[in-house]
Amino acid sequence: MEHILYLDRVCKLYHEGVPVWALQDVDLAVRPGEFVAVVGPSGSGKTTLLNIIGLLDRPTSGRVILAGRDVSNLSENARSVLRRDLIGFVFQNYYLLPELTVLENVLLPLRLRGPVSAPDRARVEGLLERVGLAPYGRAFPSQLSGGQQQRVALIRALANDPTLVLADEPTGNLDSQSGWAVFDLMRELNRATGKSFIMVTHDERFARQADRVVRIEDGRIHTELASRP
Repeated sequence: MEHILYLDRVCKLYHEGVPVWALQDVDLAVRPGEFVAVVGPSGSGKTTLLNIIGLLDRPTSGRVILAGRDVSNLSENARSVLRRDLIGFVFQNYYLLPELTVLENVLLPLRLRGPVSAPDRARVEGLLERVGLAPYGRAFPSQLSGGQQQRVALIRALANDPTLVLADEPTGNLDSQSGWAVFDLMRELNRATGKSFIMVTHDERFARQADRVVRIEDGRIHTELASRP
């Protein structure tokens, strides 16, 4: 498959008193295994773009093609199934459930499908071991540092073996050292798993380490720069 994601002239209009175009004629193609950073000022449309790609919102016009399928006008139930099966999410605020252990948190997406198979559980436990969190499987989120919690959130995003991982300011709540540790882990997992990653960030240092930088301003993509050779 040439592209895992393709946006064709996507527009998003919000009617909140005065109509506001959050996105205007956005074209974007992401290849399998590519790591793309999306940067731009606050209010530029970055989160709207991520929400539409993640099937959390619908475009006003245009097409969204995910894994070869036009998902622009699917029913809410069909979108929910595709979101569960094809997309992993990493958020700035972690969103771990405090009453669940680390292992229970990362297994949660699998349990939404049904009983967790032994191979799936072993794969997730292997990911926790890979990022140094295997000893914390029975710990609760409150017992972890911010960087550790974000690593848990990253493994949870990979639990369903998704095609695409969307990260919205994943280092925004972390100090510089923890932020680099999480970013480096994302790049390592991107290369090791072949998953496509799209990361929204304000930090140009992280953006420059992506395969490609997409800049958005006033709802329009105005430059796309290759940040790495």
